[in-house]
Order: sequence, then structure tokens, then C-alpha cells
Amino acid sequence: MSDVWMDNQQAILFAANAFRDACAEGRWADARCAAVSLKFSAAHASEDSDGIMDLGRQEGTDSAKRSDVLWFAASSARSGLLKMLAAFSARVARGPSQELALAAVAACTAMLPEVWPAGAADDLLSMSGVLSLLLRAAATVSRTMPGMGGFATLRACRAAAELLTELLEASAPDLRLSSEAALLRDSTLAAPMQCLSEALLSVHPDPRLNEAFLELLWRGLRRVAPGAALSSLASAHPALVCLEECQAGLCSKLRSLSPDQLLADARGLALELCASPPVAFTFMSKGWYDGQMGTAVFSSHCIGLHQEGELEPYLELPWECCQLHDLRLMQAHEGLGFENFQVVAVLSMDHVQLLQLGCMSEGEVPPSSPALELLLDGSLEEVQETFNHCMSVGRVSFVTGFAPRALEETSPIAPAKCREDPILVQESPKASTPLGFKTRAKIREQKSREPVGPLAPLVEELDEFPEKLPIAKKLDTRPQRAIAVKTAAKPGKRNTDAKRTEPPRPPQDAVQRVLEEASRLAREVANVQKQFRESKAAVDARGDEATALLDDIAKAGIKRNRVD
Repeated sequence: MSDVWMDNQQAILFAANAFRDACAEGRWADARCAAVSLKFSAAHASEDSDGIMDLGRQEGTDSAKRSDVLWFAASSARSGLLKMLAAFSARVARGPSQELALAAVAACTAMLPEVWPAGAADDLLSMSGVLSLLLRAAATVSRTMPGMGGFATLRACRAAAELLTELLEASAPDLRLSSEAALLRDSTLAAPMQCLSEALLSVHPDPRLNEAFLELLWRGLRRVAPGAALSSLASAHPALVCLEECQAGLCSKLRSLSPDQLLADARGLALELCASPPVAFTFMSKGWYDGQMGTAVFSSHCIGLHQEGELEPYLELPWECCQLHDLRLMQAHEGLGFENFQVVAVLSMDHVQLLQLGCMSEGEVPPSSPALELLLDGSLEEVQETFNHCMSVGRVSFVTGFAPRALEETSPIAPAKCREDPILVQESPKASTPLGFKTRAKIREQKSREPVGPLAPLVEELDEFPEKLPIAKKLDTRPQRAIAVKTAAKPGKRNTDAKRTEPPRPPQDAVQRVLEEASRLAREVANVQKQFRESKAAVDARGDEATALLDDIAKAGIKRNRVD
């Protein structure tokens, strides 16, 4: 066992040093391979740590020295992680390259606290600039065009956000308090926190990423004292201003959420806030993954196929890897035994690209690469509009250029009207509904019900003042299919906090926000110039006084010499 440990520690140090050197030289493909190797080596060493300690006592060796290898490896890997995050965030304007994005995914996953000894999270979180770099990397998805950088960029944003939430949870209480307080108190973090708020309220949400964003905003809000302090900060901080524009008093409602409420339904709460939530259909697959049933979640980034009752999808199909070959009503002979399904969607995938993006493993690739047939429970018009909307957004500016085919055979359908009312999430469906996404029957059932849960007071307030609700500024051409996500607590997931938030309102117009920001900057520049002029006048006055004093001293000296 001692020889095995020696080999493993050499592998850990080699992978950590290789990762650091590759990041320093910008070799992102090599950095990704080293990060994957580091993750598995460190995880294996962490699992065997108890056995190593026992072996050290029996052999009389210094087991502490053996465990120090994890600390040395973590130290080397941290420096590489900082360089990689800085490079990733710097490429936001044109979209990070696929190699860099996938390397960032592997690096953030390798540095999760669960892989390293206790205290490693404190070391990483206390490093200068880590908080800012992770926030900026996570917010990259909200600062690029939809589809910019492809699905790899989205995965990197997810990994950065989840690493930050895990570090905050695993850190010491004092460090956690100061780090969470800095989220809304540190002026250098104001811009990335604003991007988080805008992404949370955007029309292109990702369920997994929005869940992490909601938790980060809640962690910052819970460190602000309620009452006057919170009201003052909410009216000044750009991230909180976005939330208040969505709904007055939303910051206070978010802050009042309990850890249990956040843990129980964080993803559902996050999707309630977005201006245009993902659309869900019950599905059954044929061909590839034959016989699977569950919920298909359509977002601007991908199709997520969830097994019944599962929070995370077993397969994600990015739009850049898909082509829609056929979309039709189910024929009579096809519907035998599947009366609940009405539409057949035939998709083909680029399996090589799916492997590169990490959406599937080599063992999951079908040998004959058959097409994937999805039997969906929606109407043909509803499914067609969903495909048209998601694919038109998701195929914008792909790195690989593998764009899905637009629908040509079907007749165009008039776009849905703008949603003037906020998205209200009704009572959670029964456990038999996969993931809690509502089917059309359940939606019709619950339209007559009063909203319940933590958001009920907010809905009552909206009912009293309907004239204050703004008209949506962005046209959503998808069918208005309300959904709600009921998320169960993940096994081994720490007890984080957040609560149901109130119904959203569309974010402020981007042009108006830019004008207001420019006006604010102009006022700040004018104030600085005024202060500079005042300070210069004060310095000149002091200089004149000093000159007059020196003249008086000189005159007094001359008079004394004459007297002598």
C-alpha cells in the first residue's frame, strides 16, 4: 500500500505542476488534460487518506508528510487556476475559445473543496482576486451574445459559479462572512454582481446556472442588515437596482429566505424570476436511448432530457450539435400505446462534438449513430414555435459552425403576444410529474387556484396594483407555456439558503440603462474635477501664505542685521 501511495503522490504532483505550467504558457488543451488527471488523482488520494494515516501509525512513518503532497499540489494548481480564469474573463467580447472554456470547466471541477483536505477552501478563497475572477467568469454568459462561444462557454460559467458557491459553503465561518459581505460591499465586484442579476432576470436562462446565481445573490443579501441599511443599498447598488426594478421589495424578500427554502427549491425559485423561462414537454425517446421517458426542457442553450423525478438531465443536446430533420404529427400506427403523445421530432446529433463538449462519454455513443426520435405531448404548433425560438437563439455565432437546420416544411405561425403579466408559479405539481414541470392539463387545472407558498404575498400585492406592471419590452415568440420547477435536495449537497421570490417584471431597457450610467459617470467626473479645483485652490492659498511667511522672516532678519 505504501508503494501505491508513493506512485499516487507522484501522479498528483506531476499533474498539478503540468496544469500550472500549461496555464502559464496558454496551452489550454494540455491544461484541460492535466486538470482531469489532477482531479482523479486527488480524489483517489482523498479516499485513501484514512488508510494512509493508519498505515503510517503501524509503520512508524510520518504520515503527515505523506498527506502534505495534497497541499503542495493544491498550491500549484491554484496559481494555474487564477491565470486561466483571468484569460477566460478577458475574452468575453469575442467569446472564449472552446479549448479555453473546456479547460476552465475541468479546472474548476478539479478545485472543488470535496477533493482536497479540510482548509483548502480557505486557502483558495482567501487568495487575492479569486472572488472577482470567479464572479466575472460566471457572469460571462450574460455579457456575450446568446450562443457566443457555444455550449462550452455555458459549461465554464456553470463550473465557475458552482465552485464559488462550494468554496463559500466549505470555508471557515469568519472567512465565509467576510467573503459574502464583500459580494455587495466591495465596489470592484459591483459590475459582475450586476451581470449576475441581469442573467437571473434574462430571457435566455439556464436552469442550473440561474440556481447558482440566485444562491450567490442571496448569500450577499443575507449579510446586509434589514431595514434602512438594506433599503439604502438596494437603491444604490446596480445589482440590487435590477432586482428592485423587477419587483419593488424583491431584495428584502430574497434576504428573508431560509436555508431550507433555498435548498428545497432553488432552481424553481430562480426560474420564477427570469423573463422567459424554459419550456418543458413530457417525452418518450425512440432509437437512441430507446424507451426512456421523462421531461424534455427546451432552453436557448440546449435540450435537457431528464428522467422522471430527476433534477439533473442524463443527456444535454446543445443546439450547435443538433439538426432537426422532421417534425410531424404522430400517425395512427405510431400512436398505439402512446396516446399521450401527439408530435414526433426526429433529431440527428454530431456525436464527435458531443464528446468534445463533455455531454456524453465514449461508452454512451451509439455504434450505428441512429437518429433520436422524441415523442412529445405538446401540439404541433406549440412544439414548432419552441424549436424555432430556441434554435434561432442557440445557433448564433458558434465556434464550430455546426448550426441546426431551420424548419422549412411547416407553415409559419404568428408570434405569441408579449406577456404583460408577470410569470406566476402556481402550486407545485404532484410527485408523479417529472421534475415538477407542469403539463398542459395541470396548468389548466391550476389556473383557477390561488397561488400558494412563499410567493403568495407578492402575488396578492401585484393583484392590488395591476397598473404598475410594465409591458414586456422583448417579444417572446414561444408559446406561453407556464412551467414551475420543483427541485429536490441533492444528495450530499450542503444546506444553502434562498427562498421563493416574487413574480418578475422585465428588466429595464438596455439603452436607457446605458444612458443613465453615462449620466452617472459624467456627474462623478464633474464632482472629481470640482474637488480637484478646490484642492488646487487650497494648495495655492497655502503656498501664498508660506511665501508671505518666508518674506516676513527674511525682512525680520534684515532688520536684525541692521540693528547689530
